[in-house]
Amino acid sequence: MRRSRWLAAAAIAGCLIAGATTATAAAAPAGSGCASARGAVVPTAADAAASSNGMLAEALHRHVTWLTTLRCTATGIRHDPKVVNDLVSSNWSGYQVTQHANYAQAGWTVPTVTAPVPGYSTRGYYSSTWAGIGGGFNAGSGALIQAGTTQDVAANGATTYYAWYEIVGGTGDTGSEQRINNLPVHPGDFVGGVGLYTASGAQAGVCNFTINTCISVPLASSPAGTTAEWIVEAPYSGGILPLANFHSVTFAGACWAPVYVQGGSCSSIAAGGPQAITLQAYVLGGYQNLAIPGPLTADGGGFTDSYYQPRQQPPPCGGPGQPRCP
Repeated sequence: MRRSRWLAAAAIAGCLIAGATTATAAAAPAGSGCASARGAVVPTAADAAASSNGMLAEALHRHVTWLTTLRCTATGIRHDPKVVNDLVSSNWSGYQVTQHANYAQAGWTVPTVTAPVPGYSTRGYYSSTWAGIGGGFNAGSGALIQAGTTQDVAANGATTYYAWYEIVGGTGDTGSEQRINNLPVHPGDFVGGVGLYTASGAQAGVCNFTINTCISVPLASSPAGTTAEWIVEAPYSGGILPLANFHSVTFAGACWAPVYVQGGSCSSIAAGGPQAITLQAYVLGGYQNLAIPGPLTADGGGFTDSYYQPRQQPPPCGGPGQPRCP
């Protein structure tokens, strides 16, 4: 599969958001769990003719199938940061840029997840990978518009993988993650995610290039906050969920733009003043780094985020009823 050339800046833009202003939206089927969405956007012939580069051209080359309906389920899981201080987060790891971004994209390979060893949870382990705009540190009060994939492992060892989108905050808040039921993803699949805001609202898109299938979902939304972000996450449902061992996720073609223009420019993470975010959580008796982003690639649009297995921490010493400090 060709991954290096088409993952240049603005590549995913052409595929997922082609027809953001001209394509028609098909209605979401009744009972789909997608009441906040207006169906799926399908690029028109005019969109294809206007796209001389980027992902739409690549999608045409690959004969990508565009989903004409959206079938999804609200899962009750959320993808917003819970504690971020000095870019150390309780549930996010990756990069952000503090810019007025109305568009962000990235591609990645869906990781295989396993349970941590030693384990520390009886409710399973969870992870999400996504690109989005508006939810980072110092982003203000705007909406977070995001799309990505989930990789979970249940307490019995069974794994689950799926695509999703979500808006957190603002007038278009979806209430939770919306699982896209008719776009399958599997470990090893190469996928792309996009979040976009325009005057007409938001769009969230996911492509699975391994099966040559894409979907783009138009959504009502108020403006996004003033960041763009590329994240591996321990999501939230009644509390931050235990992070699955995702081993590593490599992002490529990650970029952002202040305004989306079909075939237009898209700035790399490096060009936006990159800020690395480390995921740190209290597990196995102490605060430990569970996920850390590596350095940016030479083109400024990629990085590898790595999982770090937590270890049992020794008990505190020196207090009443505690062992003597060495």
